[in-house]
Amino acid sequence: MNDFLKSKYKIFNPRIKQLNGYINLNYKIESNSSSFILKEFPLNKINLDFISAENDILLHLDQNKTGLYPTPIKNIDGDYITIVSEKNKFFWLLTYLNGKFLVETKHTAELFESFGSFLSTTDVKLQDYGSYVIEARQIEWDLQYFQQFIPEKTKFIENPTDRKLVEYFIQQHREKVEPELPKLRK
Repeated sequence: MNDFLKSKYKIFNPRIKQLNGYINLNYKIESNSSSFILKEFPLNKINLDFISAENDILLHLDQNKTGLYPTPIKNIDGDYITIVSEKNKFFWLLTYLNGKFLVETKHTAELFESFGSFLSTTDVKLQDYGSYVIEARQIEWDLQYFQQFIPEKTKFIENPTDRKLVEYFIQQHREKVEPELPKLRK
């Protein structure tokens, strides 16, 4: 990994820590002056197209270099994505945003107001932006696919009272939210 970072990004003697990832491997890369996230993906067209679309969105969101969003970093060839064909992988380097996850913070009205303001600013910036690749993706964390992925997982809730409560809210989602989904912007 050190040789890769040195040859492709001119990052020398980094400290590397593997982080949890959902569909990819993530590494926190710390150099003397900066911190980054290196994302490693299996090389295939679906992943490549999706990360290219994500990259374009991040560039669009942070046109004014606010530092509120991770910034994609070009490799020495001037590309944002580094393909390593012989390993059947590709890599994407982003600036690291210091901070805590929401779950790790003390929840206050000020925090939620700030978070809501950030989300609304992001939403406004994306109103004139579209990506068929992003829109076509089906992932269980996307609210529009909630009913396809979540109800089957209730069997893992051991406590019957808790399971019934979750099933109640799944039903509420089916009756109240699903009819409104076609009216929402993708």
